[in-house]
Amino acid sequence: MSLSAAFLSILCAINGSAAAQEMSPQEINAAKRERELLEQRIKPKTEAFQQACDVLREHLKAMREKIIRYNVTPIGAPSRKLYGEFIGMMEKGNELHQKMMAAAIEEMTTADLTERETEKLTKMVAAWTKREVENDRFAGVIAGCDALMEMGYPEPDLPRRCFLAAIATNEYSRASQLMDGLEAQNPNSELLAKSRDELPLLMRRWEREKQLRQEDAAGPPLPVVEITTTKGVFEIELFENQAPNTVANFIALVESGFYDGRKFHRVIDHYAAQTGCPNDDGSGDGGFVIPSERDATNARDFFRGTLGMALANDIRDSASTQFFIAFSPTPELDENYTAFGRVIRGDFILGNLARINPDDKDSKKGESKAIPDEIISVKVLSKRSSSNYTPERITRAARPPMQVPGK
Repeated sequence: MSLSAAFLSILCAINGSAAAQEMSPQEINAAKRERELLEQRIKPKTEAFQQACDVLREHLKAMREKIIRYNVTPIGAPSRKLYGEFIGMMEKGNELHQKMMAAAIEEMTTADLTERETEKLTKMVAAWTKREVENDRFAGVIAGCDALMEMGYPEPDLPRRCFLAAIATNEYSRASQLMDGLEAQNPNSELLAKSRDELPLLMRRWEREKQLRQEDAAGPPLPVVEITTTKGVFEIELFENQAPNTVANFIALVESGFYDGRKFHRVIDHYAAQTGCPNDDGSGDGGFVIPSERDATNARDFFRGTLGMALANDIRDSASTQFFIAFSPTPELDENYTAFGRVIRGDFILGNLARINPDDKDSKKGESKAIPDEIISVKVLSKRSSSNYTPERITRAARPPMQVPGK
């Protein structure tokens, strides 16, 4: 198995608080493709690529040993410690994997390779870009796609992958450059027509977002929360300047332990991951609602990694405990949904969360094969001493399931 496929399999080797999970069919197929491509093994030609492979290989070995020890250790304090150590290793593993792929791309474009060596390396990079985009992971994808296209690699889908990665990572100028070619290939695509219409709006909103981030950095530090999940650790910066009551509500829930053990009950490809339901199915709330802060003059918009409060039937003042994390810019949410934070560390985990669509026929029958990921714990790392974080809440009767609009 290639290092890339091995990393994928280890990241997916564990799920749930005390049980191992097999790889999904999609992940198995991805690993199989890479095994077929790299069974003869790519032998790095440059020192940088060789070193990156060696370092990642050693880390994968340590991760594998840790997960084996966890799986044979009885449930209790020792197993929880092993579990925590394994989760901590995920972020380092992702970082090393990214470095290895960057070194592979560099070797592919600059090293003196034989025709066969070039073929194997380009196939590996192409398979990697496909898998990353399919799983809403975008780091390094633009560089990989651009390098392959410049080399004339015969893969018609590369421009589309590059476009999706450019939108997800706010590289709108690059997305605009790719648009003409994509529309020529797909002249009747309604999705591309919609994307062209949205691009100017996204560009304007991204410029505004960058300005707000600069203002945040220049002012008093914002509250930061750490969310440990069954797939790794997120670090979240909360938008207290724009959504103070929503942030106060979130921090109060965190400090009460409300989110510990909650499932990601709704995770939709290329869209968002939702959690925070006390019933773990989207039907519950905290017995209260909080006022919307969407109409604030400086309200934040939704980009990759933005946190928003879920609503009942799109009703603004119906947010309670459930929240979601966007996988890509979602301007359709900017009208009604309150954005109250963003992922500042660990966004690769978004692509590793088990996909759960409650609207699927199998899910409605209770036959979904995916095991939902969970929030293990949430803790406040820092907050402003000048704020008391006592939210304004309104007690209200039960209401329909709360969610971000489906796709």
